[in-house]
This record gives sequence, C-alpha cells and structure tokens, in this order.
Amino acid sequence: MAEYFKIKLNGTWYANPFADLVIKTHSAFGFLMDYNSEVGLPPFERFFVGGDGLMGFNMDGREVIGLRGYANNTLSQHLVAGGSIYSKYTLELRYPLSLNPSSTIYAPWIRGSWKCLGLIFRL
Repeated sequence: MAEYFKIKLNGTWYANPFADLVIKTHSAFGFLMDYNSEVGLPPFERFFVGGDGLMGFNMDGREVIGLRGYANNTLSQHLVAGGSIYSKYTLELRYPLSLNPSSTIYAPWIRGSWKCLGLIFRL
C-alpha cells in the first residue's frame, strides 16, 4: 500500500508579438507528500533537477527534471536523496525556419543567454 502521493503540474503559453516571432513560457511543479507523517516519505520517486533530463538506468524511481545550462544533478546535489518539491520556469524566444506541418523547425535566440530557473526543496 502506498503511503505517499505525487502530483505534477505543467503549463505552456505561446505568444506571437511580431510577425513570425514566437515567445514560449513554460512552468512545471512537482510535489511528493506523505499520507502518514509517522511513516514519512519514501526514498524513491524523488526529484533531481539539472542537466539533459535523460533518465538513463536507475532502479530507485527517481525523476530527472532537465534544465538546460546545468550539468546533471547539479542543482539538487546538496540533496543526496533528492527533493520532494520542485518548480521550473522557462522563457524562450523563437523564430520559425520552417512551418511545414510535418517538420516545424524553430531557431532559438542565440545572441545572448537565456537561463532557466529551477528550484528544488525537501520537506
């Protein structure tokens, strides 16, 4: 019987301010909470933030939240067992190179630096 629950929410919004220019905003949240505080949270199903977001092979059910600009697990390295709450916010500026429905290609904004913000906590 599971003594915990896991909730994940995410939302994406697109805006077209000028001609073909596209602004994409995205936010994601995750919560891992326990039903019984005496039992506590399991050591499995934790969140690890940073890096490419590829899962690789692991048997502990961890969830890697990809965050460009950071190496794998660098934002959650202070939490050895992973975090129980995370939030991630991204902002992208795109310009379409091809609007063909079978292969839409966007060029990201290269001149300058966009950073993503990711926060991770443990209760």
